[in-house]
Amino acid sequence: MTFLFRGLIILLLFISPVSAMESYQGLFSRANKHFEAGDYEQAAELYLSMERQGCINAKVFYNLGNCYLRMGDIGNAILYYRRADKLTPRDPDIHSNLKIARSIVERPLEFSESFYPLGIVGRIIANLTALEITVAFIISYYVTLMLAISIYLFNQRRTKKRFLKAAILSCVLTVLLLTGLVIKYYQMNEIEQAVAIGEEVIARNGPGDHFQDVFKQEPGYEVIIKRRQSGWVEINLPNGFTGWVPESSLKKI
Repeated sequence: MTFLFRGLIILLLFISPVSAMESYQGLFSRANKHFEAGDYEQAAELYLSMERQGCINAKVFYNLGNCYLRMGDIGNAILYYRRADKLTPRDPDIHSNLKIARSIVERPLEFSESFYPLGIVGRIIANLTALEITVAFIISYYVTLMLAISIYLFNQRRTKKRFLKAAILSCVLTVLLLTGLVIKYYQMNEIEQAVAIGEEVIARNGPGDHFQDVFKQEPGYEVIIKRRQSGWVEINLPNGFTGWVPESSLKKI
């Protein structure tokens, strides 16, 4: 009896993710049909239902961005293009549509390297996934280890020198990849980026409506969140401006 009970549990654990996958595929197919028919609102609702069920997928986010772009909701369009870009950072279609959405923002902002954490290095690391950096680091580490062992195995002086040079280069690459992995972890866990959604919002120089106006936050503005206080957040804009806006005016990427 115990054996049958354990077998039933294992079977349920196997069937559950398969059923979820089939459910996602069905919703995705239905959503695509609505999108092709021009019913962007219904398509977006189906894609969103997948997200609410825990589906984190670049294609779903990209299609959501397309729906919102066609509905004229630039804030949410940029939000979902950015979410898709985090999962597949070198996809040309995502980059192309994100560029189009950014160009529609009423008062577009120039992006400076200072807006990107750790400057241009951080921007390069952002174009790689954590998995890619991790795999490259592991390979580089073991190559370095093998080269170091080879130095001791070969007796010829010329051969030893070659292995030593290769080992030094491989060691430098391993250190760089480890540094990149640390930067990636910092980007993913310590830096909050968000997109302005909804209507235009007045940013102020303090967390409250009684503080002085600083600038107008347009839907689609991409910001870095610095801190929170009483339902307000202090943000950095790509052009270097800083201000406080209601937290409800933003969605985290």
